[in-house]
Amino acid sequence: MRKKTKQPVDVANIKNAWQEFFNQNKTYEKEELRDKGWIDVYEIAENLKLSIGGATHRMKKLKIDKKIFSVVSDNSVRQIIFYRLK
Repeated sequence: MRKKTKQPVDVANIKNAWQEFFNQNKTYEKEELRDKGWIDVYEIAENLKLSIGGATHRMKKLKIDKKIFSVVSDNSVRQIIFYRLK
């Protein structure tokens, strides 16, 4: 008799993997992130009267928390850098 060579599929692991994928690729609203303390690099640059590169460089020097979020903007999804004070 032939032996089974394939392992059984663990349905719980597959569901968890998909859920983790959806959580990592979630889209946010700017207001939702702002309520959590995150401010985008464009707003920082505008308030400090710097270019985007200048604002990014200054935030990097200050070692402020940085994260890239997928944000809905003008009916499209864009990846934008956000910063938050520690």
